[in-house]
Amino acid sequence: ASVLPLMGSHPGLGTFRLLIVTAAIISTNEWTFAHLWLHESQRTFFMGGFATTISVILYASPLSTAYDVVRTRDSGSILVSLTIAQLFNCGMWTAYGLAIEDPWISVPNVLGVGLACLQLLLKVCYPTASLQPTAEETVPLKSPTADASIDGNDGASDESSEDAEDGRLLSGGDQANRSAPHEHS
Repeated sequence: ASVLPLMGSHPGLGTFRLLIVTAAIISTNEWTFAHLWLHESQRTFFMGGFATTISVILYASPLSTAYDVVRTRDSGSILVSLTIAQLFNCGMWTAYGLAIEDPWISVPNVLGVGLACLQLLLKVCYPTASLQPTAEETVPLKSPTADASIDGNDGASDESSEDAEDGRLLSGGDQANRSAPHEHS
C-alpha cells in the first residue's frame, strides 16, 4: 500500500507531479512578491486571500470524483479516514478562527467542514460497492427449529424450506425448481 492514497502507478502521475511543481513555483513567487512589494495591510489581504483559495481547493479536491460517485453509486474513491480528519481539523480551526475573530482562518475552515460533511453524506448515500450486501446476503436465514418455536409447527412447510447447501430460505417455487432433476443437453 502506498503512503499517499491515489499515488501508485497511474497514467496521470506525470501530470500530477507537474501540477505540484507549478503550484510550488507560483506559491514561492506570490510569497516573494507580497513580502517585497506590498505594505503590511495589503500583504495580509493578499496572502490571506491566496491561502483561503488554496485551502478551499484542498478541502474540495476529494469531491472531484463526486459525479462518478453519484453516477456509479459507489463511493470507493472517497476515503473516510481522510474525510474525518478534514472534518476534525477544519472544525478545530473554525473554533480558533471564531475565538480570535479572524475571518481568514474561520471562513475557509467553515467551508472545509461543510465539504467534509458533503463527502460523508456521499459515503452514506452511496456505500462502497464491495461493502454493499448482495442479494444472497440479504435473504433472511431461518432454521427449522426457529420456525417451530415461533409459529408452533415442526419446521416442515409447504411454502418454504431451508436450502441444504447454503442455508438460504427458498420459496415454494424455488424449492420445486431446486428439487427437480436438471437435464443437461
